[in-house]
Amino acid sequence: LTTFTLNGATRTFVVQPGTTASGVHTVDALLSKGTNNITVQTITAGGASGSSQGESNIGAIRLGEVNNLNADTINLGGFNARGEITMQSGLVAPTVTLRGTAGGSTRVANINIGSTSSGTRSGDGTMSLNGAMVDALVGTMTVGTHIANAVLASTSSFTFNIGAVDATSVVLGNKTGTGTPVITASFNQGGGTAKIQTLTLGQNAGTDVPNFQASYNLAGGTLRASTIQAGTGAFNASSVRRIGWTGGSISNYDGSTDLTINGVDITAAGRITIAASTTSAKNFAVDAGRTVTLGANTALTAFATDVVVSKTGAGTLVLGGDSSAFGGTLELAGGALEIGAVDTVSTFNAANFTWNGGTTIHVDLSGAGGSDLLNLTGAFTKGTGSGFAFDFGGGGEAGGSYGLGVFSSTNFLSGDFAAINLGAGLVGQF
Repeated sequence: LTTFTLNGATRTFVVQPGTTASGVHTVDALLSKGTNNITVQTITAGGASGSSQGESNIGAIRLGEVNNLNADTINLGGFNARGEITMQSGLVAPTVTLRGTAGGSTRVANINIGSTSSGTRSGDGTMSLNGAMVDALVGTMTVGTHIANAVLASTSSFTFNIGAVDATSVVLGNKTGTGTPVITASFNQGGGTAKIQTLTLGQNAGTDVPNFQASYNLAGGTLRASTIQAGTGAFNASSVRRIGWTGGSISNYDGSTDLTINGVDITAAGRITIAASTTSAKNFAVDAGRTVTLGANTALTAFATDVVVSKTGAGTLVLGGDSSAFGGTLELAGGALEIGAVDTVSTFNAANFTWNGGTTIHVDLSGAGGSDLLNLTGAFTKGTGSGFAFDFGGGGEAGGSYGLGVFSSTNFLSGDFAAINLGAGLVGQF
């Protein structure tokens, strides 16, 4: 077909195996390779019913060049069949627009990718839109749901690399009811912009302890959010809540909203780990007057000295979590950097620190004793920065000695640094 058009605002478009045949079946719906206009109440791929069927059924929708999908609900995967939406091969500059049934500026109220509701039958889901220019308005996207007494491991994912995804809420890993499955859920962004008001990693409304393997994998483009959090409820001690950061920017939601990143506790399973790797550019981009905060229950990691994380923009980056495993280079290239209270959790460790702009490092000494060390280890290198101030926020102990780092005498002039907002009885000297 050159064009496939389906108008049924109260109807459901379903691609799934039959409900009676035994064995393993695939229903692969190649839509028009040209233009597809679908307006329905619900789009369902996979999610067959009937206990007599096989465990690896697939219901798949393959998109073409121009795709306008208007639906209030999209369900991929279910009781007895994996569900997929992917692009056909051989397309040239394809586009995918996702809206609610009413079209216009309405949101797809719910996108459910992967829903396993049995102990033995798969209900994984995949939505892979790589290569397509995406324009998606979404209410809630849930990737990887386990319901009822489900113990079968599941793997579900959403992927895009061009265009924009605007979502009110994204949940990676969701458990209801009983069962202790391994739930692997990922959001893979290779480019474009994802604007997510609330991103939740691992959420349990059930009574057991599921193992969440929840990952937001950022390889390019910009992730904008107001809250990135670990979900509520019990979880297995082997759980992982991770931002795999190989490229691109992490930023506040918009010019009037900050970003806070925080887990439920500091354990490896309860915290949110921001794992920086590769030599590709990575930066916390913070708008003027706004703040990006890594809370106490976060961990910023990098295991190679050639990994560089930059702070850009005129706003403030607050590092309040555990950075003991950060062995890369932190670059301040604009705005302000704030180091949290100096203790075993929030001391910032960097193999190298480069000052290429920005005006201020704010140092919170409210929880610091007189011998605590703000451990800016390695080489503290002056690049293009000038007129720099350590702001101590009125804290500290009189008579205390606070180590800031190791400085190379060949890189700095006596006028490069100042100490401001010292507490009563403190004097500052470099």
